[in-house]
Amino acid sequence: MKAAEVGVSLNRLAAAKLSR
Repeated sequence: MKAAEVGVSLNRLAAAKLSR
């Protein structure tokens, strides 16, 4: 896994939590 992939994954999770 590349750092970029992990960053995007975390970014998506963070966005989902903020959206709640």
